[in-house]
Amino acid sequence: MSSLFSGFKVLSFAAGLSGWYTLFLKAASSIVSMEAERTNDRQVQDSTESGNGIQDPLAWAVAELVRQVEISSFSGEETLFTEYLCRRCEELDFHVVRDSVSPDRDNLIVGWTDKPTLALMAHTDTIRPRWEHSGKAEIRGTEVWGLGAVDDKGSIVALLLGLVLAREAGVPLQRLPMIVAFTVDEEGDGTGSLALARTFGPRYALVLEGTGLDLAVAEAGHLDVRVVVRGTSVHTGEFEHGDSALEKAARLVTELNGLPLAEHFDPLIGRSAFNAISFHSGTSELNALPDRAELYLVGRLGRGLSVRQALDQLRTLGDRYDAEVILVDTPVPGLMECSEPIETPESSPLLGILQQEISEIIGHPPRLFGTHSWTDAHNLFEAGAQTAVFGPGDPKTAHGKNEHIDVRQIVLCARIIRGILIRLWREDL
Repeated sequence: MSSLFSGFKVLSFAAGLSGWYTLFLKAASSIVSMEAERTNDRQVQDSTESGNGIQDPLAWAVAELVRQVEISSFSGEETLFTEYLCRRCEELDFHVVRDSVSPDRDNLIVGWTDKPTLALMAHTDTIRPRWEHSGKAEIRGTEVWGLGAVDDKGSIVALLLGLVLAREAGVPLQRLPMIVAFTVDEEGDGTGSLALARTFGPRYALVLEGTGLDLAVAEAGHLDVRVVVRGTSVHTGEFEHGDSALEKAARLVTELNGLPLAEHFDPLIGRSAFNAISFHSGTSELNALPDRAELYLVGRLGRGLSVRQALDQLRTLGDRYDAEVILVDTPVPGLMECSEPIETPESSPLLGILQQEISEIIGHPPRLFGTHSWTDAHNLFEAGAQTAVFGPGDPKTAHGKNEHIDVRQIVLCARIIRGILIRLWREDL
């Protein structure tokens, strides 16, 4: 019995060891499996990029855009995204410097000259969403969905990819008379592009914004105005003896489409118009007519109309309703929320090269049009540059919860950028 008992103890001890060993093997296997998954994740992320070369431009652009979309950069809060983009440029072996615009807000400049012939630009800030926003990007086939995918991170990805493709084609980037600028504050007061224009003063500026790869050769003028309507307050039961400012303001809005400027049609920009975007009275009392109402209007102007003409027409209308029309200013001293329409002449070498490169890559000439809203191009134009606006993505999805971009357009745009840089190296610009 004792010998049998001893044998049983030995077997039990061995079985215990075997159990612990099995558990150890399972744990080790799990750790190895987890590490393999991490390695695979890194390989998926890095498989399209080796030695600063890009093996699969589409996969690279999708991965890069997803990373960018998931880094918040609301206008005025671009710091984290600027830090990421600075590191990314260094990883891609681009010479990048910071150009301070205001405290904690920097433009990023990729380039090797302070006197560029050409500036390629995209902005780093996005709007602040008015809807529930997760901050995540979603991939649907070749599309990336998320805030900033079109406006303007798709363009940033196109610029980075275009630089890499040009370098792979043998273009010595460090010898080109150009800069690539990633500017802050486009969605705000435009101080990023204003600083860029003053510091560098390029002869030509290509501003990347979502245009669906169409080419904008003009830009609508715009103005933001407050309209303050006065009335006479009385008890609501005695309304015959009062004058409701709110009702007068409502009638004024219905007459906006009757202004002479509404008959002005620009073949590149479309119809000129004022649109009401805010409407409220100066009281919340339910038993009194309001004696004050305020409107916020945004005007779009085609070529041939001036801000002064639009203001004069609006003020003439306002006089009939005891309304004061006030041009809105900005927090930037001397900068108003208005701009005249602009246009780059057809003879511009920049437009000629762009049309040739776009036609070669997409297989047909681009549609020429004028942008409907203000872009960074305006500040460069005012500083003397010949400008154009062009880029991937449908602008009609921008600034909304369904913002998305087909990344194939980003790759096409990058190839167009590569062609422009090749031409710049050959001194065609």
